[in-house]
Amino acid sequence: MKTFAQLFKKYRLRAEFDTFASFSDALAKEGYFYEESIFSHWQKGTRLPTNRQLLLKIIEIFVERESIKTVDEANELLASAGLGYLTNAEKEKQSFKFFDTVPFLVPHELTDFIGRERIIKNIQEEIKRKKTIFICGQSGIGKTTLAIKLAHLLRKDYPDGVLWYRIDNIKIQDLFIAIAYALNEKMPESKNIEVKASFIRSLLARKRILLILDNVRKESNIHLLLPISDSSSLIILSKQKNIYLPSNIFTLPLEGFTNEEALSLFTIIFNKNYVLHNKNTFIKLAKFVGYLPLAIHLLAIQLKKSKKTPKEFLLTVEKENLSLQNIWYENKNLYLAINISYKNLSEQGKIVFISLGVFEGKDFTSEAIAYMNGLSINKSRNILEELYNASLIELSVYNRYRIHPMIKRFIAEKITNPYIIQILQVTVGLFGLLSVVWIVTQIFKLSLSYSEIFSYSYFLVSLWGSLCGFYITKKWGGIRSIVGKTFLMFSLGLFFQTIGQLLYNYYGLMWNSKIPYPSLGDIFYYTSIFIYGYAVILLAKVSDVKLNFNVIKNHTVATIVYILLVCFIYAILFQKYIFIWSNPLKIIDDLTNPLGDSLYTFFTLLIYLDLRKKRKNIMKHKTLFFVIALFIQFLADYGFVYQTNNGTWQIGDLDDYTYLLAYLLMSLSIVRFDLHLSKFFRYSLQ
Repeated sequence: MKTFAQLFKKYRLRAEFDTFASFSDALAKEGYFYEESIFSHWQKGTRLPTNRQLLLKIIEIFVERESIKTVDEANELLASAGLGYLTNAEKEKQSFKFFDTVPFLVPHELTDFIGRERIIKNIQEEIKRKKTIFICGQSGIGKTTLAIKLAHLLRKDYPDGVLWYRIDNIKIQDLFIAIAYALNEKMPESKNIEVKASFIRSLLARKRILLILDNVRKESNIHLLLPISDSSSLIILSKQKNIYLPSNIFTLPLEGFTNEEALSLFTIIFNKNYVLHNKNTFIKLAKFVGYLPLAIHLLAIQLKKSKKTPKEFLLTVEKENLSLQNIWYENKNLYLAINISYKNLSEQGKIVFISLGVFEGKDFTSEAIAYMNGLSINKSRNILEELYNASLIELSVYNRYRIHPMIKRFIAEKITNPYIIQILQVTVGLFGLLSVVWIVTQIFKLSLSYSEIFSYSYFLVSLWGSLCGFYITKKWGGIRSIVGKTFLMFSLGLFFQTIGQLLYNYYGLMWNSKIPYPSLGDIFYYTSIFIYGYAVILLAKVSDVKLNFNVIKNHTVATIVYILLVCFIYAILFQKYIFIWSNPLKIIDDLTNPLGDSLYTFFTLLIYLDLRKKRKNIMKHKTLFFVIALFIQFLADYGFVYQTNNGTWQIGDLDDYTYLLAYLLMSLSIVRFDLHLSKFFRYSLQ
């Protein structure tokens, strides 16, 4: 049997009381006042609570916060303190009703929620009038926080459950399926969206459900759920004000905090006398961030963590020279608050935080972060706890985390190269210039010397792409980050191709002789296969895809096609292949080079196919580009082996151009990643 100390720590943390102070505050609201040191003794096991009513109140708080979920858990905690089990009378108390069978898919209630009393009262009255509630406003204004508070306040009014869904993550058809699944109902087989919508409306009419839809957009087709029945209620949250909704809607444009609400938030984080003494400074801090609740909260936490006075902290913030004119989420005010939180993170915390940029916005687990960043589960949880305490991520349902859209925007800015467009222009420009040279030599059948100009120059594309890749790697945390290491390996593979090409140039220009094969340059070409292979393994980690037998089994068709393709290319190769046993290195290079290329291309394809199933858009499109680049590299290497064996390979011919194309695509795969992310974040916030 577990000790009281173990159980108390378990349920306190599960209830999201990260400190004894926050737990003490919760008890104080119920009329129980204790020093924080007593809780420390409980957790160390040096003391036990002897007051049964106190422990019953603690159990009640844990039940309300869904830390204790069953009668057995409550009895276990009581028994560990030597106070027996719950009596029948205690079980019958309203506060001890357990919610095991009723779905409540809502994030945990925030302990520092303040203000909005009048708004909450208005919403409750409008819900009684059977109106659909539409809460709109800019990101960071507190729509989600308000809805979480409402859900917990109204929970007992909806005996069939409270359902919460983020509409930006799922299609309307998937929403219907999720609602039916949560209520243990089976969707009709029809593919007609109207039929499915009608079924869900009838389902909501038969039950008393509170349905909350977050991050609704114009194209969400949410009108298919309306009108909502009189028995159930609907709350819609959106940063867009022009959502099409039928009549009987109560629209609430949410605005920023008032001075009083901002001071109340500061009072929760500090103490009342401290806030009153620095009232004017705190108001200036709130005004600086446009009275956005999220930004005020971030600044307050950072002020508390710093050793500065409020006036010193305000001066530090104002040195950023940011405009106070706008209060929209694109405004730099919010970026400033996030950047202060970011700078105060540990080095490992910064790396993990930046790595969250690969998520498309869905909730994520500590296990996924651990796998992506090569961390232990405990280390991952500790870092996520650090990010959570810094208000850079939020708690979601089922012990998952999520990122606020403004935090995602900040990550996008942090990792996006301001010169990315120019880098892409140089890359494409080099390719275009070399393509013109190659096309002219092919059309006009110019002498070999013109073909050599092209052949000895196209390494510039791979050199440029690899150097840009090394620079991008630093933005992702360098070799300490799995994401940074992934791009380092792809860049290094491209760089080894460059060295191989330069060594071939050296033989051709300096020795003016036939280039030997294999040569010193082939060592670097061959090594790049293993580097690319390792890069693909890292890419799988970044994409949260486990390359194991299950992945191969799940994509049987692709596997069969790959095996047939390999058999086909080797059948063609062996038709006229001449085994020169006196040159074993040539045989090894010829036979293993295409196989190595095809293997890492195949596994990259599996990553892409798995991501398509998971709909992880950011990494899906990025991985597809890598698939194409690696496949072209495979064609170039196979073409070289085939032509050299048949004595048909010529300098500056089609195979050389295929290498140029492979280098271009790999360069673009690396450097366009920042551009792809910046576009994604811009569109996802519209």
